[in-house]
Amino acid sequence: MAPLCPILGPLLGSAARGGGYDAPMPRIAVARLWFEGNSFTPAPTGLDAFHAREWTRGAEALSRYAGTATGMGAVGAFLNDPDAVRAAMAAGEGGAFDRPLGGRVTDAFGPPVPFSGTVERLTGGRFVNEGPMERGSPVDLGPTAVIGAGGLRVILTTRKEAAVDPAFFALHGIDLGATRLMANKGKNHFRAAFAGRCSLIVECDLPGPASLDLAALPFRHVPASWRSRAPSA
Repeated sequence: MAPLCPILGPLLGSAARGGGYDAPMPRIAVARLWFEGNSFTPAPTGLDAFHAREWTRGAEALSRYAGTATGMGAVGAFLNDPDAVRAAMAAGEGGAFDRPLGGRVTDAFGPPVPFSGTVERLTGGRFVNEGPMERGSPVDLGPTAVIGAGGLRVILTTRKEAAVDPAFFALHGIDLGATRLMANKGKNHFRAAFAGRCSLIVECDLPGPASLDLAALPFRHVPASWRSRAPSA
C-alpha cells in the first residue's frame, strides 16, 4: 500500500486565530477514526461499543500504535537545529531526548514545542540523490539525528537541505513504503520523487516567513494599498 504523505510546511509551529500571528492555535491530533455500520439492524451503535474495541487517547494511543506502520506511524522531515543534534549525539542512540523543538530562530510564528522521546539514529548526514531530480548529486546535511516518541519520528539536521529525495529518508533508516504519514517541509520540488509514491498529497500553508499568503505577513514598510486582499470570486 502506498504511504499517505501530507506535505505540511513547518511540522512544529503555531497559527493564529483570525489570520494573525499573535495567538497560538490549539494542537489537536486524531489518532484514528473508524465506523462500521449495518443498515439491516435497527439497533443503534452507542459510544460504549467504540470504547470496548480500539478506543485510546493521549500517550496510550502513541504507545499502542508505535511501530505498527498504521496512521500513527508519522515522520517529520525536517527540523534544522544544530543544538538539538548535538544534544542527541551527547545522549547517544537509545538515549533519552528531552528538549523543546521549533521556534529556534524566532518565536514570532509560534513558541517551541516540548518533545520527550528517544534518540533512534545518528548519522553523518551524507548521501547521494537517487533522483529523478538532481540524480547523483551529493548532499551534506552535517550531523543528523532521528528522535522518536510513540509513533512519531522527527529528523533533525545541522544544515538546511530540503528533503526532496528518497535517499534523505534511507539515510535515516526510514522505510517510506511502511510510512503512513510524512510531514515534509517543502514547496514543490518534492513532487518529482514522491508524487508516485503517495496515495494522497495535502499541501498546507502554515505560519512563517515563507508563507504563500503574503498578505498575512507582518509587513512594516509596504503601503497598505499593496497589501489589500483581492475580493473573492
